[in-house]
Amino acid sequence: MPLPLRTARLSIRPLSAADAADVYSVYGDPVVLRFWNSAPLDDEGEAREWAAAQGADQGERGFAQWHVSLRDGAFVGCLGLQPLGDEVELLHDVHERLSPTQAVGFCKDVERFRLFFLEDPLSPEDIGWFRLIRQQCTTPLAMGELFNSPHEWVPLLSERLIDYIRIHVSQAGGLTPCRKIAALGEQFGVRTAWHGPGDVSPVGHACNIALDLACSNFGIQESSTFNDATREVFSGCPELRDGYFYANEAPGWGIEVDERTAAKYPFGHGETGERQRLNGGWGEIRRRDGTLIKQ
Repeated sequence: MPLPLRTARLSIRPLSAADAADVYSVYGDPVVLRFWNSAPLDDEGEAREWAAAQGADQGERGFAQWHVSLRDGAFVGCLGLQPLGDEVELLHDVHERLSPTQAVGFCKDVERFRLFFLEDPLSPEDIGWFRLIRQQCTTPLAMGELFNSPHEWVPLLSERLIDYIRIHVSQAGGLTPCRKIAALGEQFGVRTAWHGPGDVSPVGHACNIALDLACSNFGIQESSTFNDATREVFSGCPELRDGYFYANEAPGWGIEVDERTAAKYPFGHGETGERQRLNGGWGEIRRRDGTLIKQ
C-alpha cells in the first residue's frame, strides 16, 4: 500500500513538525486522552517535538506515525504504520466500542485483511450478535476479557462462534475454572488467548503461562514487560525472550512478593498531571481508594 494515500474518505501522509497544531488539538485534549495510555501534551511546542520525532522514525526503522485527515482536511489523528508484508500476523482490538450493527459491518469489512484475530467486537451483553457475524464472514474472533459467568462463554464455545477465548483468569474464578473453560473450548476448536495486559501483575502472568503450558489448545498469549520496580517487588517474574514467555522452575507460581519493598511504590507513584488526576488512566472507572464510579 503506497503512502501517502488517499481513500474515498481519508488522506494519509507523513507526520512532521508542521503538524504541531493538529497534533495538539487532539493529543493535548484531556477529554480525548481519557482513552489513551499517556498524559496530554502540555503545549504546541511539545506537540511539535513529538511530531518531528515520530515522523523521523520512518527513515530510521521503517515505522512511523502518519497524519490522518478527512478529505476536507479535518484532522482525525495519528496512525502508526510500518510496511510488513504478509509474514506478520495482525491483531486488532475493538474494545467493545461499536454498536452491534457497526460490529457486524466492521467484521465484514476487515475480512479481506486476514487478521490473526479481531478482539472484542461486541460487549458481553450483545454476544447474541456473534451468530450474525459468523454467518456473514470468516474474520477470526476473540472475546472474553470482561466475562464473569459461564452463561457468557458456554454459548460462544459450544456454537463455535469465536476462535479464541480471551478470559481474564482472576475474573472468571482462577486457575481451575479456566482450565475447565480451555478444555471445553478444545472440544469445539476454540484456542486460548488469556488476557494479559500491563495492569496484570507478574502473579497473573505466571498463572496465564501455567495454563498455556497445560492446555493443548493454546493459541497465543498477550504479554507485558516488567520494569525495574516491578522486578524489585516481584521476584521470579516470567521472562520474555524472542517472542516467547518462559516460566521459572520455582514451586507454585514461582513468584515471591516483597511487601516491604512494595511500600516504596504506593499506588500512583511517579504519576503526574492528568494521569495522576485520573487514577493512572482508570479515573473514569474507580477512585484511588477503589470505589466504583461507573461500569
